[in-house]
Amino acid sequence: MKKTLVIGSVFEEYLIDVPHIPTHGEKLTGVYRGRSIGGSAFNVYGALRYANAPADLLVPLGHGMHSQRIRNEFVKLKIPQLIQANQMDNGWNLVLNEPNGNRSIIRFTGLDKQWQDTWLEAIDISSYHYFYISGIDLINYKSASLILDVLAQRRVGSYIIFDASSQISHIKPTIIKRLLQPGILITTNQAEMQRLLPSNDSMQSKAARLFQLTRQPVIVTLGKRGTYYYDGQKGQIAAAPAVHAVNINGAGDTHRGGLIASLVNGESIGQAVIMANQLASLVVQQTASSLLIDRINNV
Repeated sequence: MKKTLVIGSVFEEYLIDVPHIPTHGEKLTGVYRGRSIGGSAFNVYGALRYANAPADLLVPLGHGMHSQRIRNEFVKLKIPQLIQANQMDNGWNLVLNEPNGNRSIIRFTGLDKQWQDTWLEAIDISSYHYFYISGIDLINYKSASLILDVLAQRRVGSYIIFDASSQISHIKPTIIKRLLQPGILITTNQAEMQRLLPSNDSMQSKAARLFQLTRQPVIVTLGKRGTYYYDGQKGQIAAAPAVHAVNINGAGDTHRGGLIASLVNGESIGQAVIMANQLASLVVQQTASSLLIDRINNV
């Protein structure tokens, strides 16, 4: 059966409810909601596990308070630890959630942004059919180059799922160019699409331009409206299920995981988008950002 390698980072998230994002010099009271494990790769892997799709999670675990807590959770969740590194601690996020569903994140990076070639040497990439990578984990040029050098050696007929992410503007142009190649399926949202291809062209035109470069379907999430996808011939929108969202953290990541899970099973891109919408609708109805965890730790 086809298998996916999810590459990226994992960190702790501290969730704070605030009435609004503070302005310069303003003091306000927040409510601590709890902490949980975060990271695009972790959330994507969670969706794949939830959908019973074979996958491995390739994330570095270091040495320190955050690393140890994450390691303990990995043991509970029975997640194999493929990378052991003791140089420094993993990073963490301070997540500020507003009543309207918007969120702001203050990120404190750690080991997760210091990829090393030795971490990838033990991985047999020929055993994987799909690879996931997020733009969040490609900001550091050295780390991005190491990861893409390894993925360039993947077997013929395998695919990369590239999540443009909110950090797409911070990725070096040379790295972006390496990602706009045949065999790479790009998934993004409308704002990220504009940053990736700045112009007044329509979303449909931009999707067509990307397809010409990658020769793979282009996926654009539209929030409550659903998901637009372009398969090289026409673009369509798959509606999202109507649900009451309590937490949008991890929705996009879970959407990517659902998409890959369906593709792994040999389903069409249209069916894969429907599956992605369904899993994303599930995760927004719970407090945790991963389908591997149904609630956050409030200690």
